[in-house]
Amino acid sequence: MERLITEKERKWLLEVQHFLRSYNTTKLELDTLGRLQGVVCWLAHGMEVVPPQEKNRFSHHWFELELIYADLKTRGRVEDKRRVMAYIAQVVLGALALVEELLKLPTAYCPVCGYPLTFAPWSEDQPSYEACPCCMTVFGCDDFPGGEDPLPRHEVYKQLRKQWKAEG
Repeated sequence: MERLITEKERKWLLEVQHFLRSYNTTKLELDTLGRLQGVVCWLAHGMEVVPPQEKNRFSHHWFELELIYADLKTRGRVEDKRRVMAYIAQVVLGALALVEELLKLPTAYCPVCGYPLTFAPWSEDQPSYEACPCCMTVFGCDDFPGGEDPLPRHEVYKQLRKQWKAEG
C-alpha cells in the first residue's frame, strides 16, 4: 500500500496550492519570495511523501531561491530580472504540479473494502458522512454502531464487508 497523507498535511497542501495559484510571478517581493522558499523547503525536506528525486530537485530550487532572496534583500534588485522571474515561474509551476499530485494520495483506506480514500472516514469520534466510492458505505450512517446493544465499529465493518462481498 502506498503512503497515506495525514489530514494536517492535506490541509497544508491545500493552503500551498492556493498560495501557488495566486503567486504573482511578475513581481519580486521579499515576503512572497520568502514564503515560496518556505514551501520549497518543506517539499524538499519536510514531506515524507515526496519522492527522493523530487526532494533533490526542490533542494536545488531552495538553494537558488536563497541566493535570489539574499541578492534582493541586500541590494534591492537582482542582476538579470527576466531570468530570475522565469526561474521563479518554473519553480512555482513545478511545485504546483507536485502539490496537485500529492493531493491525489489517499488519506485513509476504506475499512470495509480497502479502497484508498482522500478523506478520513472518522476523525476521532466525528464521522465524515462521506461515502466510499467503491462499496458505498456512508461513514457515520452505515457504520454507526447504535441500538440497545451496540457492536464495536470494527465488528460493524466485518459485517459490512461480508455483506459487500456477498452482493458481488
